Amino acid sequence: MGHLSPHFSRKEFDCHCCGKLPPNWVEEEIPPLVTTLEQIRTAAAGQPVTIISGYRGVLHNREVGGEPDS
Repeated sequence: MGHLSPHFSRKEFDCHCCGKLPPNWVEEEIPPLVTTLEQIRTAAAGQPVTIISGYRGVLHNREVGGEPDS
């Protein structure tokens, strides 16, 4: 799964530590979050929407002091 949608790649959303995507994302489907971001990008007249950190795995989240279940 290289691209999740026309404007967003898997790399923008996977965990920087382990490379995993959120466990509830199904590879064959565009996740609702990505669908919403595509709509935002369209409404922004094609301006870029940059994802810095779309998902943190449980261990990475713990290592950086993130909130549980965030």
